[in-house]
Amino acid sequence: MKAAILGLFFLLFLGSLYFSFERILYSDSSFILFRIINLGSLQPQEYRYGSFITQGFPLIASKLHLPLSWIVLLYSASFNLFYLAVAAILVLKLKEYSLAILMSLYFILFVSDTYYWILNEVHQGIAWMFLLFGVAIYFFRKNTSVFISLPIFSALAFLSIYTHPLVMFPASFLWIFFLLQEKNYKKRSAIIFSLILVLLIISKFLLSSKSGHYDSDKLHDLTHASLKDIWHSFSSPFAREFLKRSFTNYWLVPILFFWGMYSAIKWKKYREIILIIVFGFAYFISMAITYNDFLSFYTESELMPVTIIFTAAFVYFTIPTLKIKTTLLVLCTIFLIRLVYIGLASEKFTVRKDWLFTQLKNMREKNIKKGFIYVQELRQKEFLSYWATPQESIIASALSHDKPNLTFIVGDSVDISKRLSGNKRQMLDAFKSWDIASLNKNYFSFDTTTNYQHIPPVTNTK
Repeated sequence: MKAAILGLFFLLFLGSLYFSFERILYSDSSFILFRIINLGSLQPQEYRYGSFITQGFPLIASKLHLPLSWIVLLYSASFNLFYLAVAAILVLKLKEYSLAILMSLYFILFVSDTYYWILNEVHQGIAWMFLLFGVAIYFFRKNTSVFISLPIFSALAFLSIYTHPLVMFPASFLWIFFLLQEKNYKKRSAIIFSLILVLLIISKFLLSSKSGHYDSDKLHDLTHASLKDIWHSFSSPFAREFLKRSFTNYWLVPILFFWGMYSAIKWKKYREIILIIVFGFAYFISMAITYNDFLSFYTESELMPVTIIFTAAFVYFTIPTLKIKTTLLVLCTIFLIRLVYIGLASEKFTVRKDWLFTQLKNMREKNIKKGFIYVQELRQKEFLSYWATPQESIIASALSHDKPNLTFIVGDSVDISKRLSGNKRQMLDAFKSWDIASLNKNYFSFDTTTNYQHIPPVTNTK
């Protein structure tokens, strides 16, 4: 059992090394890495403080002046290394095998494209959450003094909830689920811990609602939904695509869900059944209202927390009835099937990485140091997401040892025309302009002799 669970996380960790460029040279990861290297500090977004655990790797590496290729490798690996470390603590130290299995299902069942979109704080928050509950159960069973357990619980709960607001759903569900299961706990400790968790959830909700950016926009759609919006969400493009993929990609989830619910009925766990149905329904409605379309690399990451709700009964009511060999066979089969889906999803991200380097080659041939491409000129399947191409391109160029580094931006023609200026010392990105003086000279060099020029896009040559 130990080997199966840790083996899965180790395979995901090895994959992060193999696909390091595909994962880093895509979207948010390049954006954050560029800021860490050039600003010389951690860059948590939207008050997501738990992300320090992964951002610390490139920050320390850049302070030590390690090669950029090493920094990319370390940053890509840091995410899965963190998840592997949490799983190892759950299995080897806390002996929480059920929690470790539930965590492994979270990182595999709704995952294909999103494995390559690594910088999503949901996963880091969920990892902190599993560590939180593993430690909390350990405290309950050891009757640890509240003076020792409270500071540790509070710190881990803060990191869990504040790393991403979506963690509020599975954290609330699991806490109630465990209180229904666990009999050997001190009521005073349970009450105090519950109050801490509730206060953190409320504070995070209020903070995210007023953040004025990404989280507040999502929460606004949810908190201002009408009954009509809820009704129409059942037939939204998101709902239709989710239903379709439940048969073609995520088909293991309904199998494990119904298997677990069957076991829960046999065990007469009716309160847990109601809890699962209520939270599962609430989460699905929340997603259907908030997200109208289904963009696989993004939407999968938002769906992953519901894995915990849908498979809790399987982990806690079905697996205990199986023999160890049967459990290992079932888990290994699940892991292997999902690893195949993850492997098949890699092509589009490899193609996109190749596309990025092809654009840089095109710039070299045309002697263009800084360029722009109109989004209207591109096909969606070629680039998936374009907003972070300035950081992606300059990091890719630095990895290719261009002197000076090349960079290009992709955007709407109207927006780009408004942002272009005669200042040759500025690099454009999605949200601001970077002056050459703000760049870390150990890793990036920037052309100051030419203006931005239009680059006719080319297709991959590979």
